[in-house]
Order: sequence, then structure tokens, then C-alpha cells
Amino acid sequence: MSDARNSSSNIRGGGARQTGGSGRTQKNTSSTPTNNKNDPFTTNTLDKKALLKLNLQLRTMSKRLALLARTTMLEHHTEEEYAGMNVPMPDPETALVKLRAMAKFTEEWHDAGFRERWLGDVLEVWNRELKEDYEKAVRAAEERR
Repeated sequence: MSDARNSSSNIRGGGARQTGGSGRTQKNTSSTPTNNKNDPFTTNTLDKKALLKLNLQLRTMSKRLALLARTTMLEHHTEEEYAGMNVPMPDPETALVKLRAMAKFTEEWHDAGFRERWLGDVLEVWNRELKEDYEKAVRAAEERR
């Protein structure tokens, strides 16, 4: 029978005594936490995962926010009227900027109800801003006449 020997006819995993014994079999087995970049359970990795999840949530919320703001705008005027007054229609990129500007990320962020309330607040503020922009454009157009 063949045992687990390497090319030097030594049993694998032995290692030299100067390195602390059995090389690869006791690697990273200490009970104290280390800052190993390859360890998937470090806080840095968890922070990265939470950040990725947060960014994904922000992107999906920005699409929804842009759609809601656009719908609200089109209830009052047509898209041609806004284009004629040089008032840009809401888009997901602008919505993402608005969300990030108003971001108050707290421990409540994981709560879907909190995100819905927060999205409603951002939508309300953005709708006011869009209405003011349109009114300014109308006043400016009237002054030019």
C-alpha cells in the first residue's frame, strides 16, 4: 500500500520543526481572530457585503423614485410642456443622487417600512423641487415675452 509521501519520501504535511511543526495542517487554527484578508467572516467583508446590499437597494429605489416622480409630474403637465420649459424629466441617475444626498443610513435601514417612509419623504421633497423648477421656468418664459 502506498501512504501519503511526497517526492522527498517524507509523509506529507510534516514540515520542519523550525516552523512550528506540521506546516499546512495547523495553518490559521489559532483561536484569536486575525486580520486575514482572505477570511470571509471578517468585519471588513461583512461591511462590504452590507455596502453592496445597500447600493443595490439604493439603485432599485432610485428607479422606483424616478418612476413615481415622473408619474406625478405627468399628472399636472405633458412631457412636451416640460421639454418646452427646459425642465428635465426625472431619471434613475438623478434619483440616485437625490437619495444619496438625503441619505441618513441608520440601524433602521434593514426595515422595509422605514425604507418606504424614507422613499416617500424623498419623493415629496423632489416633487416640490420639480414643481418649483417648472414654475420658475414659466415665470422666466413670461418675462421674456
